[in-house]
Amino acid sequence: MTTPSKENDIVDLKKLFLKCLHNWYWFAGSVILCVVLALFYYFSKTPVYEVSSTFKFRENEQSNGISFGNSSMLNMFGIGGATINSDETEIINSRAIMRQTIVDLDLQTEYRKKKGMRWYGQYPSCDLEILYPVQFCDTMRRTTHITLTRTKRAYRIAVKYGDLAKSKHAVFSLDEPVRTCIGDISFLLHTDLKPGDKYRIKTTPLPSLVDNYRKILKAEEISKETNVICLQTVTDMPSRAEAMIRRMLALYDLSSVVDKRLQASNSERFIDSRLSLVASELDSVENSVKQYKIRNQITNLSNEAILYLQNTDAYQKQIVGIETQQNLIRYIQEFVQDTDNTFNLIPANLGVQDQSLVALIQEYNTLLLRRMKLQRAATDDNPALLQINEQLESMRGNILTSIHSVRDGLEITHNNLLRQEQAYNARTENVPAQEKEYIAQMRQQNIKQAIYLFLYQKREENAISLISTVTPTRIIDTAQTTPDAVAPRKKIVFGGALLVGLLLPVIVFFVLELLNTKIRNREEYDKYIRLPLLGQLNKAPKGSLLPVLSENTLSEQLRFLRQKLIENKSQVILVTSAGTGEGKTFVASNLALSLSLLNKKVLLIDANLRNPKVATVLQLNASYGLTDYLSQQQTGLSSLITTKDALDILPAGSAALHPNELLNSGSLVTLMSTLREQYDYIVIDTARVGTFSDTFALASFADTTLFVIRSSVTTQSSANYINNLYEQNRLPHTCAILNAVASCDNSAGC
Repeated sequence: MTTPSKENDIVDLKKLFLKCLHNWYWFAGSVILCVVLALFYYFSKTPVYEVSSTFKFRENEQSNGISFGNSSMLNMFGIGGATINSDETEIINSRAIMRQTIVDLDLQTEYRKKKGMRWYGQYPSCDLEILYPVQFCDTMRRTTHITLTRTKRAYRIAVKYGDLAKSKHAVFSLDEPVRTCIGDISFLLHTDLKPGDKYRIKTTPLPSLVDNYRKILKAEEISKETNVICLQTVTDMPSRAEAMIRRMLALYDLSSVVDKRLQASNSERFIDSRLSLVASELDSVENSVKQYKIRNQITNLSNEAILYLQNTDAYQKQIVGIETQQNLIRYIQEFVQDTDNTFNLIPANLGVQDQSLVALIQEYNTLLLRRMKLQRAATDDNPALLQINEQLESMRGNILTSIHSVRDGLEITHNNLLRQEQAYNARTENVPAQEKEYIAQMRQQNIKQAIYLFLYQKREENAISLISTVTPTRIIDTAQTTPDAVAPRKKIVFGGALLVGLLLPVIVFFVLELLNTKIRNREEYDKYIRLPLLGQLNKAPKGSLLPVLSENTLSEQLRFLRQKLIENKSQVILVTSAGTGEGKTFVASNLALSLSLLNKKVLLIDANLRNPKVATVLQLNASYGLTDYLSQQQTGLSSLITTKDALDILPAGSAALHPNELLNSGSLVTLMSTLREQYDYIVIDTARVGTFSDTFALASFADTTLFVIRSSVTTQSSANYINNLYEQNRLPHTCAILNAVASCDNSAGC
């Protein structure tokens, strides 16, 4: 007896591998199909190349008033340069420059010619040129597609204007305009067209084309530390892309030079006006100084006055220095006296000039650092730590004492300097007032002179900038195309096709395994069904209803099944199934014929009164049968039984209105008692138990019940119902037959 598997309902990888190995021709077909598709894709896909150009912004180029030289200093702090580069790349890829590039290079219309299975773009030269109606390209709102085919005698033209209009035309010559759905168009031939030549002409509205090109054209920084920019795109028309990149850079340089010269011109006008004004003011101040000297008879300042002023300035500087030292000493004293800073380092680099105090503070900080290191590995009661604490306390007192001494010295020095400053101030008051006024006038003269020299220098710099022709970008690598196409790549296409061809059947088998809801083989039977398996039968050849009469594997499997039933001493055998189409009539008929070949009296009863099939399988012409006997319309049993190949058959007979009531009648009990005495074996073909209860009415007469499970027909969901019947013992000595297995190497059937 087999028991159901307790494994999880997952796909068995080993089983999947063996299935893939068995169905190797699937892989061969899949690989061939994928390679054919890859060939079609490879030879129909126009090669795509990468076009790129690298350049850098010159160091002296200015943007928004900040030079790149200055921004490089900001880059040391991680700011400045990246923003400028981003701004400039946005300008290069702006709509204005892109639009002007398309107009200058006449890129709004795209020409392609078919060679083989591929459509190759033609640029800058093309075989023909289309002439649209006046202002059509400027006002169009949809993309226009035109296909031109040269035949032996004519030209076929198909025009499509977006999804709004389309038309087809056939003309014998292109010398005259062609009237289409978009108006009259003309063709200008640059070369003679040959029969079979095909062309595609695509014209896109300018705003849409600008956006499309800006999306596929990328301007990126190669490195954050440099100003080098890479301008690149991927296209199947590399010559057009190279021309675009070169033109875009030229337009950017041109616009930058124009902006630079405009700014320089505005600066020149401003500087000239200011320079004229400052020159007039400087001349007025110089005349005023001249008149003042003549009026007051002054040639130069008094040496004594200069000495007084110098000394006063020196004392003021010393006083400021002393006051600064006093503030520093006071800050250090407050820091040391604060109990919260007991074990904090004393600032020693504030500019205190007293070296003894500085040395004492450094010595204290050194000892405090030793305490911090020791405290990490020692407890608070460590002797060494306590000793350092005492030393620190002593040194802190020494520092406070030294601070008091230094403060007293600074106070004395400060008072002396104040007295000397007051003395020199008194002397300075005796300097004539005209000398002070003279100094004020000289100061005004120096200021005006400095402004004049600054403006004069800027005027010269601006003049040099105005005549400069240096472009803001320096081309490092001009626009060039990669030698090999980036797509389609032969190795990737065919390698991918081979991989997909190998994986596709595996995926199909895997999905089929996941979606499988049928019981297909012995392994799945053991997994879902608890009934003992009496044997399994191979799938019968198409059209073979009685394979038991032939010599083949299936007939041997039926003999093996027959032998097991003989060993079980089963006289009355009930054959049923859970659903329709599972082969219970086939099994019952062939099993009965197999038993009759042993020279035994065997009777096959078609008890499937709802859908009788025995007469059809055995090709009988019987009008009466079991239904007529049970309903007592025919009482002669021998007249109802038909014989074929030593096998007696009791067909179902006439159609029954109430089959279940007939099978539960007393006539069936009498019939079965009589038949048991007359026959060695009785095989009963019954209705399916999954829908009707007729089979249970016959269960009491049977010795063995054969439950037919058909491969790839019986569902896994019906397994619970079958198992419940077996566990509840609703049918006597139930066992199962796995029918119509795709292949079975064991001819015995198990």
